[in-house]
Amino acid sequence: MRIRTNVAVVVAAGALLAIGSFSGVADAGDQPTATADASCEGGEGFINVSIVDDSSEVYDVFIDDELVDEEVTDTDGGVFTYGPYENGVHNVVVVWFPDGPFEILNVDVTVDCEPVDTTSTTEAPTTTAGVAPAAQPRFTG
Repeated sequence: MRIRTNVAVVVAAGALLAIGSFSGVADAGDQPTATADASCEGGEGFINVSIVDDSSEVYDVFIDDELVDEEVTDTDGGVFTYGPYENGVHNVVVVWFPDGPFEILNVDVTVDCEPVDTTSTTEAPTTTAGVAPAAQPRFTG
């Protein structure tokens, strides 16, 4: 998970309350855009959130109702990766704060990663070490 040391539990609880009291969504022509998708790396699932905005507005990112990033801007690189997450459906919400909180993204993302197989597919070599040789017939005669 992407972690910021200044995020406090109180802030997260307050932000969740703010989500429940959204006044609406900003006019689509005026608001930035955001997308989310899943990716796999080393058999683990990650959620990638991309925010496209030419200004220095700030955003909060929630995954499964948990504040995972606070006051990010698209000037931080535009694409943020969070995880690892278990396989399954995860809800991603991005909140924009121009003059109040506006939800610019609310989408379900499915993580479906195959675990990395660490077992060997080669067979163990056979050995005769420590095994007595087969008996040879004796001719006496």
